[in-house]
Amino acid sequence: MSDGQTAPTRTWTPNWASPPGDTIADLLDERRWTQADFAARTGFTVQHLNDLITGHAPITAETAAGLDRVLGGTVEFWLTREEQYRAALGRLNDPSRLRGCVQYAGPPLTTQDLCAPVDDPDN
Repeated sequence: MSDGQTAPTRTWTPNWASPPGDTIADLLDERRWTQADFAARTGFTVQHLNDLITGHAPITAETAAGLDRVLGGTVEFWLTREEQYRAALGRLNDPSRLRGCVQYAGPPLTTQDLCAPVDDPDN
């Protein structure tokens, strides 16, 4: 806009959630550690580590301290990563975000295929 006006800003909200385990898995991959290697370094069981990576187990303060000690970052980083992930899951599972979706009788599609975010004025 050339007359000094600025274009309205839009907030982008992803239609997906990335568990903190994605970050853990990336760091393990960078270090070429197996889950068993990492479990031995942290004292976590392999099952617990797998649950962290898949997002099935939450990162607690104790878990965050172990991640901080072995992988780096800070306890606050890991707890914030967990908080953001759980908030995103809550937002994605909120039925009100599906307003405006169409009914579809074809093969299964994702929510992304069926509708735009409720707050997107262009869709």
